Amino acid sequence: MKSCILFFSLSFASIFAYENITPAQVYERLVAGDTLQLLDVREVSEYQAGHIAEPPGMPVLFPANMPWTSGVLSQHYQLLPTDRDIIVNCRSGGRSASASAFLESRGFTRVFNMINGFNGWIYESRQGGYGNGSGAWVTSAAVTIACSPSPATASLAFSEGAFQNGSMYVELHAIDQAIAPFANLPDSAALFSTIAVDQFGLSLFANDTLRLNNQAEYTFAIQAPTASCHFFSPAQGWHNVDVTLSNGELVLASAKLYKWLLINPERQNGIEKRQRAFAYDIKVYPNPFNDRVIIDAPVDASVSIYDLNGRFIATLENNRWHPPSSIGSGFYLVRVQWRDQIAWRRIIFNK
Repeated sequence: MKSCILFFSLSFASIFAYENITPAQVYERLVAGDTLQLLDVREVSEYQAGHIAEPPGMPVLFPANMPWTSGVLSQHYQLLPTDRDIIVNCRSGGRSASASAFLESRGFTRVFNMINGFNGWIYESRQGGYGNGSGAWVTSAAVTIACSPSPATASLAFSEGAFQNGSMYVELHAIDQAIAPFANLPDSAALFSTIAVDQFGLSLFANDTLRLNNQAEYTFAIQAPTASCHFFSPAQGWHNVDVTLSNGELVLASAKLYKWLLINPERQNGIEKRQRAFAYDIKVYPNPFNDRVIIDAPVDASVSIYDLNGRFIATLENNRWHPPSSIGSGFYLVRVQWRDQIAWRRIIFNK
């Protein structure tokens, strides 16, 4: 009887126990571009005094803030996504452990407790509320969010009544760099990126699309009078959107706003249109690696390696790369071309 009870206890723990993760491991995943949901369960005043920010060169990061002690998480946990890993942190690891156990008990299966909490975070951080403070809260009143400095004059205007279910925080970021023809940057590195979150810092984009009232208008003021617009969504990739150009303002009469906007993608200035979402599920393993890496791609695909500056290194045979001794440790890019599609993956080589 005792052995039977012991067996049941061990089995129960193995099924429902959340995983621990170190701050260094979280940072490595952010640098690698992993899509994570950061969940800060400290009180609002603690969060605003300092919280995790994105690594250099990455899109602005929004950790959700649902305090554990005051019961906010237990009331609103249903809003958390279930399709990505949730990294829970507090000040030193106590509250985050309790919150992680709570989420597990509510059916969340991808929960990680960041041990040592924010006290152990030695990387980039940010004070204040959400984003970098360049945005505004959108409620029932019309509001315009401007972005400066930027490569073009950019503003995002929400019509009155555009958002009818409370309020949201919106930022528009202009990326002050062109997209190289190598396309060795993530889709988030388009010329403009849009951020919209709810009161807890949770993204209001579903599948990269913000769905609002049909009467909403989104206005981008662009310097170039002949600018054309392409929007990105995973389902459609980069595609044209019907617009009108009036007094230097590009008006989109649509209920959908995609996160990324690219201007004049066909111009011969180093800016290019991105390929649509890759149809084949490419896997790269092990990653990081210290000897050789395998790229699980179609057998008839062309697979090449580039450095972070877009310089060509090698074309692979059998979709395997064993770096020569002249190659140093660091980040590299895998380019997979299959039929009319192109995909990029970032890999980490650690000798």
